[in-house]
Formats: sequence, C-alpha cells, structure tokens
Amino acid sequence: MSMAANFVRISQQQLDQLNADPSAVEAFADELFEGDVGDSVCDVDKSWQTIHYLLTGQAWGGQSPAAQAIMGGTEIGPDLGYGPVRCLDADQVKRVATALNEISAEELANRFDAEAMESQGIYAFSAEDADEELEMAKDYFNQLKDFYQETANREQAMLLLIV
Repeated sequence: MSMAANFVRISQQQLDQLNADPSAVEAFADELFEGDVGDSVCDVDKSWQTIHYLLTGQAWGGQSPAAQAIMGGTEIGPDLGYGPVRCLDADQVKRVATALNEISAEELANRFDAEAMESQGIYAFSAEDADEELEMAKDYFNQLKDFYQETANREQAMLLLIV
C-alpha cells in the first residue's frame, strides 16, 4: 500500500463545520472519494515528500509558508491510517499560494540532490530513477501550485490527506 497525498478544496463553512465536529472528518473524506471529485481534489501521488524536501531542504517540518503546502495545517479528526487529516483555513491557503507562486519548477530542479534525498529517506524516492523522479515532482508541483492558487482565488479552505 502506498502513501499518496491528496489536497481537497472545501468551503470555509465546511471547514468550520468539521472543526466543530471532528468526528465527522472520516465520513466526509469517505463520501468525498466515493463520488466524482471534479476539480476539488489535487493528487500528487507518492511525490509529496519529494516536493516538500525541494521546498524546504528538509524531509520533515519547516516554518515557511511554502513548508505548509504539503505537511502544514492543523490536525483534525481521527487518524485515517497515515495520520489525521490536516486543514488550512482560507487565509492560510492564500499565504501558501503566494509563497508557491514565488517558486518555479526550475528553482525546485536546482534544489534537487538525489544523494541527499536518498540519505534522508524521502518517501518512495530512488536515486536510480532520479531523472524520472525530478520530472514527476516538477509536474506535480505545478499542479499543486495551480490548485492552491485556484483555491485562494475562490477564498476556500483546504484539507490535506495522506491515504
């Protein structure tokens, strides 16, 4: 089983409701993925930690708004297998979107260090496939960047799930 990261666009009102009743998060997530998600979900598959590393230079953590893009937010609800869902309110989404807009995929490529990434145990990363890994990370980063910007433009919140 793999750990894929999904980002879900929701209204601030939906987020407020989930914060008021965190026990509803699991049912909300299950229901969401049973239906047609349309443009409300961005999936970066197994490249989530590679992207985080390229944004922060760290396998985990970081305080900058860009560091919040993958592993940020506030935990909400029960552990769904790879930890609880995390959420960003609409203001936090705007800050992350602004930070991501200042970074290009080419800048990420310049930060790419296959040996360092492998030594830090970046999830699903293999230095043997470094060129392919970099191309996937750049593609997923661009999708994620666009998703954050559109979510910010809509003044919506976001859920971050690793499933």
